[in-house]
Amino acid sequence: MDALGVERYEGRQRALKPDIRKFILAYLEKARRRLRDAEQLLIARSFDAVVSQAYYAMFYAATALLVKEGEWPPPRTHTGLVSTFGLRIVKEEKVKRELGRALSDMERLRREANYTVRAFTKSEAEKAIETAKRFVEEIGILLEKIGC
Repeated sequence: MDALGVERYEGRQRALKPDIRKFILAYLEKARRRLRDAEQLLIARSFDAVVSQAYYAMFYAATALLVKEGEWPPPRTHTGLVSTFGLRIVKEEKVKRELGRALSDMERLRREANYTVRAFTKSEAEKAIETAKRFVEEIGILLEKIGC
């Protein structure tokens, strides 16, 4: 069992419910680390990697909120996460629609950054960081409001 209480066996995870508060806080911190990574990659002019890490910051923050809202185990795929976030969080008006759109847009950009030959510009990378910062910040505020 790891530090979050998730049991691992033969390279897989069993969906035992961990200490939820600890899990949520760890994922929110992981989101913030990915933002810092993205900022360092911007300095290094690795714009594709910036876009990818900015998305992952949003991914971890969205996962934290979904778990807080009772979604255990959390979605295992990027598409599943975006879809579940839309249905459980956006559709139920727990966040503004813009946040749901931002997550969906950034997931698409992550795929382009990771799996195509598209080269992102500095401006696009900066916008990705700003989008991710706003998303992580708003999710963090919401988690505080609902008691985490």
